[in-house]
This record gives sequence, structure tokens and C-alpha cells, in this order.
Amino acid sequence: MMRTASILLAGMIASAVLADTKLINVVDFGAKGDGITDDTKAIQAAFDKATVNGWHGGTEVLFPYGVYLVTDELNVKGIAVRGQGYATLLQKNKDKDIFHPQNSWRLTIAGLSFVGGKNQISFGNTNIDTGFLQVIDCRFKESSGWAIETRHGTYSTV
Repeated sequence: MMRTASILLAGMIASAVLADTKLINVVDFGAKGDGITDDTKAIQAAFDKATVNGWHGGTEVLFPYGVYLVTDELNVKGIAVRGQGYATLLQKNKDKDIFHPQNSWRLTIAGLSFVGGKNQISFGNTNIDTGFLQVIDCRFKESSGWAIETRHGTYSTV
């Protein structure tokens, strides 16, 4: 599969095709993005498949425009996650994080909106070789905790 990477150059956006990237669409795993259906299991299945296909890069999970209702924390590791049109992840439970990666080594999140929940991204890595989180052009609102939290006792760079 191919993905498009955008680079901002003097106010203009240039695109390049990266042929070695595997693209996984959450809709293909049953996510509805209608703001009513619980999409937690479908999204987690897409993340799990992405990890198998391309741990530490080479796989991107795509959220087409929509509102994806989640009721539990999502464990995402070592991939790129991208939303189209600021696709929204809506956490129904105010005491649950939205993304709660365990030992994520490399993670890029771009173009998503996060609404609700405790911490919207709670990032952690206990490996001594550090974790790396890159958040690009995302929106955060209505959390009861932090938009982005780096968990205590982790070796992480945000």
C-alpha cells in the first residue's frame, strides 16, 4: 500500500508517496464512526493488526472522517495513526484514557481530535532505550485529566 506524507514548504503543502507503508483503515475492522456505535473493539483490532504487520514503523492506521465512540483505553504501539478531517475519538468514560500505549517505542499521531476521557494520550515506555511520541496537528478538549501525559517511571520523549 502507499501513503501520502505532507511537507510544509513556504506556506504550501507538497506531497510524497511512500511506497513501503502499509495502510490499515479502522472501517475495514468494523468501526462505524457514527458517534453512537461502540468502536473500541474494532479500533483495537486494527491497532493489533498494524503491530503485527509493521512493528516500529511502516504501518499507518487511518481514521476516515467521523466520530469514533470508545468505552475503554486503546493500546497502540509503534505505528503511525492518522485522521482525515480531524476524525474524532470520543471517550465515553471520564475515568478512562483514550490512547494508553504500553511500552510504545515509536508512535506518531496526526490529524485527530480527542474528546473526553481522563488523559487523552497517556504515553509510557519502561524500556531503557526510550520511547518516542510525535503528535502532529491534533485537537484536544473536554478531558478530566491531561491532553498528553507522560507516565511516571518511563523513559519517553514527547
